[in-house]
Amino acid sequence: MERNCPVIFGRLTVALSIALLLIQGAGCARPAGGVGAAPDVTDLDSLEPLRQAFERDRVRAHIIWLPMFPGDSRGWAETRSDEFTDKRVSYYWDGEKLTGKEWQKVLGTKGVAWDIYLIYGAQSKWEEDLPAPDFWMHQLRGETSAPTLDSAAFEAGLKEILNRTKR
Repeated sequence: MERNCPVIFGRLTVALSIALLLIQGAGCARPAGGVGAAPDVTDLDSLEPLRQAFERDRVRAHIIWLPMFPGDSRGWAETRSDEFTDKRVSYYWDGEKLTGKEWQKVLGTKGVAWDIYLIYGAQSKWEEDLPAPDFWMHQLRGETSAPTLDSAAFEAGLKEILNRTKR
């Protein structure tokens, strides 16, 4: 089992192509790092920085690291973030599991929501409460509220939402 598994979500807008998990399109809000540069990881002490990014960014992938196993840490999250090389990905460290608890309520999972993969369409708005995603999958044992992650099915879900957005 992977340690420090992320929550990944993205927002889609019209006429932009996407690839599995790393969404292609709008410019990067985070400066591009050089070869070997550690990715920027934003600490979350509230959901506000994530909400602002959600509302601001047109097409973006966000990876949120939660400490779910002994030894998980911000440093480990930085190391793991370095595995994702696309500069259009934003990274967050949620040491208090704020996002996991919020998505637990939204998704109706049995426990803190982590190791989940979410897609939000362009029409999604995060106002008072975090909205439900348009599509999601997970890798949570015993969870039956959504399908288990399957790359082909996730890609099909992305394409479906993009096609609806283009209409």
